[in-house]
Amino acid sequence: MANIERYSEVQAPESRGAHKLSPFRDVSGNASVSSCAKAIVCGEHAVLYGAPAVSMPLMNQRMTFYASKCENLEREQLLFGKKPVSSHVQGIVKDAFRLLSVPYQALKISGVSDIPIGSGLGSSAAICVAILKLIAGIFGKSIERELLSEAARELEGRFHKEFPNKN
Repeated sequence: MANIERYSEVQAPESRGAHKLSPFRDVSGNASVSSCAKAIVCGEHAVLYGAPAVSMPLMNQRMTFYASKCENLEREQLLFGKKPVSSHVQGIVKDAFRLLSVPYQALKISGVSDIPIGSGLGSSAAICVAILKLIAGIFGKSIERELLSEAARELEGRFHKEFPNKN
């Protein structure tokens, strides 16, 4: 919502500052990605309706995901803090495949976070950005900032259905 994608960290040092974002991917095809929290300094409520806001990254509060391909799974396995997530959150993964134009394949995804949920620090934006970058990375696809922003905004609508996404 507030351009949180600008503050999401890609772990491959050679991609920092690039116009395309790629998470770290090891030789076995596993991927990891991290996204940070944000604080809206000015325009906190207005941003929900598409108005601009001033935000800043909170680099010490992060959400990190790890993923691997699993040929023997029918649907993704998504654990957050070692607990299964709701079907609502699992829907983000399938929508991310669609938005990235990547054929769906079940993944084993685990995540941890120290971003407090429901605190206004962008946990929903962080999960959307991280999942998009994670899927792009595990399938060897780079993602441009503009596509990341648009796709994350659409995914975040799952969390904030009562507010229009106007940007």
